[in-house]
Amino acid sequence: MTARFFVPGACAAGDLVALPDEEAEHLARVLRLKPGDRVRVFNGTGAEFDATLAEVTRVGARVRLDTPAAAAPEPRVAITLVQAVLKGDKMDDVIRDAVMLGVAAVQPIVTRRTETTVAALVRGARTRPLLFDRSGSPAVEARRL
Repeated sequence: MTARFFVPGACAAGDLVALPDEEAEHLARVLRLKPGDRVRVFNGTGAEFDATLAEVTRVGARVRLDTPAAAAPEPRVAITLVQAVLKGDKMDDVIRDAVMLGVAAVQPIVTRRTETTVAALVRGARTRPLLFDRSGSPAVEARRL
């Protein structure tokens, strides 16, 4: 299985783009990929590319976008999950499972007793597609009750 990375600046084949810091660190320290290795990148708006690692350093990584790749098709029916925000890692589990099931949007309901930040929810939703062959990230829009 080819490693997948979220790269917001991935637009056209032939471009040399830098990976976000978190992605570059994961690529270098966890996966231990080297220049010349093949990866797949997506930009979160539906575009996905096969790419080659051009540079891996302690402070970042850059990839050369090769050819556009066919992204996994999105479900025909757009499903929105409305979920009260849960404590700790439980909300991460719900978002992970929702992405696996193919939801188009997650609508967290923020109540007086909510103990997490909306920024953490958005960050979690953006990174989940990396794990489950989805090219787009589900929309996350919090509402306060």
